[in-house]
Amino acid sequence: MWDALVEAMRTGNGWLIVLLLFAIILTARFGHLKIKTDKILIGKSAGEQERLVMKKQSEFAHYACMGFEKEIPHFEGYNEALGRLIAEKAYDEIVSWIMINHIVDAPYYISNKQEIIWNLVVNETVDKRMRTDKFKERVYSNVESIIKQLVAIRDGGKDL
Repeated sequence: MWDALVEAMRTGNGWLIVLLLFAIILTARFGHLKIKTDKILIGKSAGEQERLVMKKQSEFAHYACMGFEKEIPHFEGYNEALGRLIAEKAYDEIVSWIMINHIVDAPYYISNKQEIIWNLVVNETVDKRMRTDKFKERVYSNVESIIKQLVAIRDGGKDL
């Protein structure tokens, strides 16, 4: 192989070969092509892509959970530490969904996850204002939007 490469370089088409190799390496580097030999791996592997998608999903989930906690009206007697604790527990639950990696935006899936997060809120708080139907609708709406955004991040991550 090396003899053929040396011979091709001597024939005057050497710059074309160098240009071709450079183009192949660039396309591999940006993830459009994967080259794997015994000693070299150039390009993004599927595992790396999946890791990037999961990282983006978990970052979004964190911002969404903490943002939701900040949106809650802080009425008199509101325990901010408890609110953050509930948000962190909701975030932990959502990260477990991300790690399983079977998030779908089907109605049955969304309703199941809404119930899980609502039960977490109900079990962690004693304030009746946090157990109203209006607040339940707010939680359900937020969980649905989070799930839909996680699916969108996953589907958009195929282009990473």
